Amino acid sequence: MKIIDEGVWWEFVCSLCRTKCQAEPEDARLLRHVHNEDGDEIGVICYVECGNCGQKNEVPAERLTLKIKEMAIEKNTVRY
Repeated sequence: MKIIDEGVWWEFVCSLCRTKCQAEPEDARLLRHVHNEDGDEIGVICYVECGNCGQKNEVPAERLTLKIKEMAIEKNTVRY
């Protein structure tokens, strides 16, 4: 089967400049780790940057698969 038009991963409106943007999974970056009261990590929050103004827009949790989270964490890792 041939794919003619693959859907966009996420369309969003920038929270700062109101530009309508399209994001791909590779655009996701790690914003921060989320911890519970005991200090255990329970998740991550990711963002994509607006293509117009560079504002960090938080990615909704339902858009984040395990693979996308792993890619975002990998991009945020400093290599020596």
